[in-house]
Amino acid sequence: MYLSRPDEFLHEHIELVLKQYQNLNKLKGLDIIIHNIIKKLCKENIKLKDSKDIIYDLFISSLKLHDEGKKNPYFQSYIRDEDYKFGKLNKHHAEISAIYYCIEMYNKYIKNINKRLLQEYIKDIILSFAYNIYKHHSNLEDFNKDKFINNLIQYYEENQEQFINLDMQNIEYLYRFANRGEVTYQNPYTYYLLCKLSYSILVSCDFMAVYSFNNKEDLSINIINKNIKDDIHTQFNNNIVIQSIRNFQENPNLPLSKLNKMRTEMFLESERQLLKYRRNNKIFYLEAPTGSGKSLTSLNLAYNLLDNNINKIYYISPFNNIAEQTHKIIQDSFYSDVVTVNSREEVYISNDEEINYDKDFLNMQMINYPVLLISHVKFFDIFFSTNRIKNLMLSTLCNSVIIIDEIQSYKNSIWINIINTLKEFAEMLNIKIIIMSATLPKMDKLLEDKTYMIPDLIDDRDYYYNFFKQRVQFDFTLLNKSKNDINDVFSKIDNIIKNTNKHRILIECLTTKTADLFYKEMKKYENEGFLVFKIIGVTNSLSRQSMITMIQSKRDGKYTYDKVILIGTQCIEAGIDIDMQIGFKDI
Repeated sequence: MYLSRPDEFLHEHIELVLKQYQNLNKLKGLDIIIHNIIKKLCKENIKLKDSKDIIYDLFISSLKLHDEGKKNPYFQSYIRDEDYKFGKLNKHHAEISAIYYCIEMYNKYIKNINKRLLQEYIKDIILSFAYNIYKHHSNLEDFNKDKFINNLIQYYEENQEQFINLDMQNIEYLYRFANRGEVTYQNPYTYYLLCKLSYSILVSCDFMAVYSFNNKEDLSINIINKNIKDDIHTQFNNNIVIQSIRNFQENPNLPLSKLNKMRTEMFLESERQLLKYRRNNKIFYLEAPTGSGKSLTSLNLAYNLLDNNINKIYYISPFNNIAEQTHKIIQDSFYSDVVTVNSREEVYISNDEEINYDKDFLNMQMINYPVLLISHVKFFDIFFSTNRIKNLMLSTLCNSVIIIDEIQSYKNSIWINIINTLKEFAEMLNIKIIIMSATLPKMDKLLEDKTYMIPDLIDDRDYYYNFFKQRVQFDFTLLNKSKNDINDVFSKIDNIIKNTNKHRILIECLTTKTADLFYKEMKKYENEGFLVFKIIGVTNSLSRQSMITMIQSKRDGKYTYDKVILIGTQCIEAGIDIDMQIGFKDI
C-alpha cells in the first residue's frame, strides 16, 4: 500500500480529494460551470465539436492522478523515513505525476483519434492540465509548452529508476507530445479560464483534503443558504432607512425632505430596472452621485440577484478606508457576520465554541465566507495571479454577486482589459456584476463584442445629478494666486470662524506633512470650544471610527457638536461618511 504522508495511504488521499470536489460542486455548482466552459470551447473551435466528454474527463482525471508520482520508491522511502537501496532519497513526485498523466491520457484518447488536428488540440489540453499537476505544490510561471514537455522528457531520462512502480510500457507516448503541431484558440479567454479553473480546483481540493484528514471533518463551504438569506432579509428590512423607503414605495405622498426623496427614488428605480434585466444580463451599471446612498442601494440589488444558484456576495472596494466604512454599513444594516479580507485585517476567527486555527486560516485563504469585502487588488488576483495560494479563491467565486465600487480608480489604459475580462468571466462563471461609481465610465464601449449590452439601472442620471451638484457651492478665490502661502489659508479659516456661523470645517491636504502643519495650527481653536481631529491613511480604524462617531452624533435631530475642525488627507474624500459646512481642498 502506497503512502501519501506518514499516516495516510495514497488511495485515501485521492478519495478525499474527489470528495472535496463533490462538496464544492454541491454548493458552488462547479460541474455545470465546467461543462459550460467546455461546451463554449468546443463551439468556438470547430475541431473540438464532439470532444466535450473527452475534455471533461481530462479535467477530472487531473484530480485523480495528480499524486500518482508518489508511488515512486524514492518518495515512499522518504515518507517512511527509510534508507533506499538505490541511493539518495527524493521527495519529488509532481514531475512523475505529470508524466504519468500525459501517458495515461494519450493511451486513453489520442491513440484512438484519427483526425490529426483534433489530436493536436487534445494533446495541447492534456499538456495544460499536466502542467497544473506539475505546479500543484508551487506557483505558476509563464507556460512554455515546448520547454515544459522537454523538461519532463529530460526528467524521465535522468531518473528512470523512480518510475519502477508505475506502468511505463507506453513511455514513448511522452515523446510524441514534443512533436505536436501548433494550435490556436478562437477565444483565448475560454481556454485560459478552463486551465485556470482546473488549477484552482486541484489546489483547493488538495488543501481541503489535507484539512479533512488532519481535522477528521470536512471544511464547510460557506454560502448564503436559506437561513442566512432569511436573516439578511430580516436585518435589512428592519433598517430604519429601508423601512422609510418601503413606506414611500407604498405611499408616494408621504412627506420626505428633497434629499431623502431623491435617495429613495434612486433606490427604487434601480431595483425596478434590475428586476427588468436580471434574467438576461450578467453586468449592470449603477451610476449615482456621491451622497445618494450607493452602498445601501447596491446591497439591495445584490440581495435581489440571489437565487438557487447565486449564493455569495463580494463587495470590491478600492481603498482600505472605504472598506472599513462599507464593512460597518453592511454589518449594521445587511449581514452582521460580514468579513473583510485585505492587507490590514487579521485572520477572521469564527464564533465556534472551540477555536480551530486551521479552519479559520484556510477559510481566509479561500475567502470562504457568504458575504465579504475585498480590495480591487485581491479581486483581480483571483483572475490573474500565478500564486498558488491566491488561486484557492477562484473556485468559490463561481455563482456569486460582485459589487465593484469606484471602477474608475484604475488607470484608463487598462479599462479595455478590465471590461473584456469581466464580461468573459461573468458569462463563464455565472457571476452577476454591479459596476458602480459617481463618475462611471461606460466601459462596454471598449468591448470586443459590440453586441454585448450592459444596462443602466438609472435611466435619467441628470435628474439626480442636477440636484446633488447644487448641494455644494465652490469658491475659487484662493486660486487667484499661483500658490498660496499657508498663512493665507490660516487667515481665511480664521475669518470664517469669526464672521460666520459655519463652524463644521473640513480641511483636506495632499500630504501627511501638510496635514500635520494644519492640525498643529488648528489646535488653538480648542480654547474656543472646537473639536479638532486629524485623520490620515495610517490612522487606525478604531480611532477613525471614534472620531467619525463624535462628528456625526446627533441629539434631537441636531448635531451634538456644532464646532468641529477635521484635517486629513485624500482618504477622507474617498472613504469617510461625514456632513460638514465648509471645506478646504489642496489641489
